[in-house]
Amino acid sequence: MVLTGLPEIFGSDRLVGINRINPLETDGMNAAIVYRLRTTKPDDAEKLRQLAADAKRSAASAPIDANVLALYAETLFAKGDANEGIKFANLALQLDPTNRVAIQRVIVSGTDPASYRQSVEHLDARFRRNPKSIVEFKPILAALLANQTGFEALRDLLAQKPSWSLTFFDQLLADEENLSQLPKLILELHNLDPNANRRAVSLTVSKLLTAGEYQQAHRLFIFTKSENDEALNGYIFNRNLTQPKDGSPFNWTYASNQSASIEWQKVGKTDGRLRVGFLDKPLKHINLSQNFILPGGSYELTINMDGEGLKLPKPVGWRLICLRPNRTIATLPIEQGTYEAKTLTATFDVVSNECEMFRLSTYGRSNVKNYNERFSGQFYLNSVDLKRMAAASNG
Repeated sequence: MVLTGLPEIFGSDRLVGINRINPLETDGMNAAIVYRLRTTKPDDAEKLRQLAADAKRSAASAPIDANVLALYAETLFAKGDANEGIKFANLALQLDPTNRVAIQRVIVSGTDPASYRQSVEHLDARFRRNPKSIVEFKPILAALLANQTGFEALRDLLAQKPSWSLTFFDQLLADEENLSQLPKLILELHNLDPNANRRAVSLTVSKLLTAGEYQQAHRLFIFTKSENDEALNGYIFNRNLTQPKDGSPFNWTYASNQSASIEWQKVGKTDGRLRVGFLDKPLKHINLSQNFILPGGSYELTINMDGEGLKLPKPVGWRLICLRPNRTIATLPIEQGTYEAKTLTATFDVVSNECEMFRLSTYGRSNVKNYNERFSGQFYLNSVDLKRMAAASNG
């Protein structure tokens, strides 16, 4: 059972380890061996034989130096002696379980499930010592995820909640090609412990949205909700603002800026509200929104809010849009003044599979240099309800 994908990732199986060797970690002789190994042609058997002999003499003079043994292992692989090479790579790992070159070689050469799990244990030791080194192993980690045995070994290790787990997700999510495997990993980890990896879930959902994978992002959000989240279900998640934002783009997302402050406030024992306060300045924008997906049908959107001393020299309000294909579905202006429990309502129809994802957000802006257009006062968002009035017609 060979770990597929790795030789292709590195271009040449012979160079997988040696390209990662840092000559500064070796003495002058070994630095020369590193250089020769990098520059010797793969079909030059005599030079490779001599190179292995020189590396052997170096290893004999430093038998407990893991870097030197790992280098010798690479020269053995270069001249075609894989069995002897893997022996010395494993010996290097016995001396230093975090040796980068030896870890990569052992993983690439893995031939059975036990070897994958042992290799992942070496990665764990390496990452615990230096989580930032995960970036050096990203190609290998991606290949492990694409291999069922490697995937299971990584999943079982991450289920133990190692200290480097968030760095692992941060680094792998930076590469869009990993999005095909990470949602499955997140889901299986959630099934093992629903309360773990909440930040990793939010990161993955956000990355899927950025990549335009709306349906996959929404499915991952739905299947990884916590028990507390179940009470907040609906077409609009957390419609009564029961909880503040949690980092999920399918919950309310908001952020203050220099012209408008936004904060969550608890109301009574069960509900909450969002306060949006204007800071007597020109309005740059209002960062408040939620994404959601709807089946076909007829809907009624109802927004309940309070206003307090609102002075709005330019239009401010709510906008419901379809993100793809991009179009505006409804606009609900916010009035100036002071009022309580004001209801804004819009009805609209959704054709099945016509819109991949919806977003409800606030709009409003002005020329930030024009202080004659200063926005002041505040409004409170009490609730947002979205009711399906009728299913989509089959005709």
